[in-house]
Amino acid sequence: MTEASQNTQPSTSARDNTNRRNETQSGIEMDVQTGETVSRITAQDVHIHNYQRSNAVPVIPPSPVMTPEEAIRRVMENNRNHIEGALDVIDKHNVDLSQIPVVHPLIENTWFFGGEAALADEEYNPSTFNRYVQANIRFDQLLEQRHEFKRMAIIGYPGSGKTTCSRRLAENGSLYCFHLKFMDMNYTEKLTLQQLLIDNQHPELTREVCDLAFRWILDNQEQCVFIFDGYDQVRWSITNAPPKCRITDKLEVSVIVGNLFQKRFLQHSMVIFTSRPHSLVSLHKSVWPDLTVHLWEFSYDDMKRLFRAFAGHRAEDIWNTLESSAPQLIGICHNPLMLQYTIMACLNPSRHVGDIITITRVFSTVLENLAHSEYSKADNNIYEIRDQLSVIAYKATSEKKVVISHEDLLTQDLDIKKVQDLVIVTPGYKGIGSRIFEGELKVYFTHQCTQEYLTAWYIKYHMGVEEFSEFCQNKLFTGHWSTVRRFLCGLLVDDQTTTHRTGGLSAADIARKRQVLLEKLIPQTTMNTDDLQNPGHYQIVNHNVRERFTLFKSQLGDVRECNNDYVTEQAVREFPAHLIFTGIRFTTSEAFALGYVMKKVRKTITRLELHTCYLTSDQFRHIADGIKAMPGSIETLILISNTLAFNAVDAICGILPKITKYFKMWEAFIDDDQEPADLYGDDISRVQDALDAIPNTNLKIYTSRDRILQKQNTSTST
Repeated sequence: MTEASQNTQPSTSARDNTNRRNETQSGIEMDVQTGETVSRITAQDVHIHNYQRSNAVPVIPPSPVMTPEEAIRRVMENNRNHIEGALDVIDKHNVDLSQIPVVHPLIENTWFFGGEAALADEEYNPSTFNRYVQANIRFDQLLEQRHEFKRMAIIGYPGSGKTTCSRRLAENGSLYCFHLKFMDMNYTEKLTLQQLLIDNQHPELTREVCDLAFRWILDNQEQCVFIFDGYDQVRWSITNAPPKCRITDKLEVSVIVGNLFQKRFLQHSMVIFTSRPHSLVSLHKSVWPDLTVHLWEFSYDDMKRLFRAFAGHRAEDIWNTLESSAPQLIGICHNPLMLQYTIMACLNPSRHVGDIITITRVFSTVLENLAHSEYSKADNNIYEIRDQLSVIAYKATSEKKVVISHEDLLTQDLDIKKVQDLVIVTPGYKGIGSRIFEGELKVYFTHQCTQEYLTAWYIKYHMGVEEFSEFCQNKLFTGHWSTVRRFLCGLLVDDQTTTHRTGGLSAADIARKRQVLLEKLIPQTTMNTDDLQNPGHYQIVNHNVRERFTLFKSQLGDVRECNNDYVTEQAVREFPAHLIFTGIRFTTSEAFALGYVMKKVRKTITRLELHTCYLTSDQFRHIADGIKAMPGSIETLILISNTLAFNAVDAICGILPKITKYFKMWEAFIDDDQEPADLYGDDISRVQDALDAIPNTNLKIYTSRDRILQKQNTSTST
């Protein structure tokens, strides 16, 4: 069924009778209460009202010159002009936007309302830099889903590229894609559907063009895709089932959007909206999307293409330096905003690119950039603003919030103008019609990591020593504070992190706090495995063991962020003999941190289990580099059920001299169809040759469940 505008208003008796049908002049039978039609409308049958420029509803006859086809062409041209624009950070640094390649996001289907991705509304969760999804999809493939699904939600965390994705979708040339921003949908007055979708989006177009374009939309719904960006940027929400309405009714924006989501309006079109996950939690069941996809940033190849485009003629030099000395930064570059921040830091003329080797140094250098940039919008000293914002950031993180209010800024004598280099401002809520900069405002930091960096800044420079000791003892080493702890390691322990501060504690107090952190940090890398239950049975790992090794893995990242020889040596001295990572996923940063510490391990590791860790070849190479360089050895290595490409065979051959008893790696690879695979053919021969080259080894290599390789070119089946 399709919707139509009505030339006549229904009688009072018709309005009162919920079961009565009313026939319009065009022969369309419509339920007066619900507005549902039971036959299709044509362009010749309907006249469209002018809703924006007059309270009256005059009948507008079709123009003898303008046609609906010409009108929709003008609207789409205007729509393309609206979505053209630059990225929020890089465009200020002389990047030719026309040269930025189109890349496609990594996504996965998510049973969001089954609890897979749900977060408490606006609740803080530590940034993880995790990127686990392996498959990407083109924008046209997303739009092809309209044949099966009419309502799609694209969710993603801050900085994951949701807005860019929505713009790319709207640039599709084979469909009529309308790009609308939720943050612009804050009107005092009630609106009609045409006003929301056409009139108010294109005020520069004439009344006739808007009317005829809307007429075309009604008659060609199957070709229309409406893309709404940033549901998390409005304070109103659809927590109740939207009332049934007619498209001619003037309604609150939430009701119009609810009827679009519910497919009462324009039911043959496709509706896509983007949001951070937490904002979807409160959606009423009746408006749940048919399909929810989680945006997981960019693939390695696409990220590298963007990196080269943004970094320009210095791309090769910066990339090679990061790859050799700070590959964990390449890991976070899969996030579009973090990619820009990293490049901005590396392009800083006052810092050598080789110095940018930790996440903390990236953020500190970006702030240095802002302090000296002609593009900085703040009139005040950025360093003073950082100190003031750090107080607010610490309070928000403590209260598990990611949103701060204008009132929070006022407590530190700040306003939107002063902080706009570091925050994103969105409209708050004081009635449906509230506009931006009127009434309450919602303020997010430019990235959640910005909030966490500023929180760590407050802890270093403003939290008292005694309070800090208690904080370390009771809070800092919990999961909630994990990313803050990472930044604190960089700020408090790494002597080469360049910071400029305007006040706070004395140098002596900061030195005392550093000692407190080190005393707490070093024991956290100790893993007593004497009480592990059956460490040889890698198929079964109890929850307690998994939690402990997950924390240990995170602590290795803290050690790397410290960039301190003393801290690293202490971690090496206390390195556990059993490492049980079964079922624990790794990020690139974490794999690099494990390899970074293992390079210096002198003891014999009894067992290293990397079973079902979903390791990629890049991640495994970082770990293998550590194993190959370590002075000690490993008795048993388990690499079963991972996602290595066959190009990882070189890294496998390189570590064989360090393994003394067993190496099990069946189904450690994936084939071209992304299915689990064993080594075969020439790769088996390469591993056998590498094994034969090791003198006096008793190593047994399980390349599959029924094949064992041993020295002297012997192969035994079991």
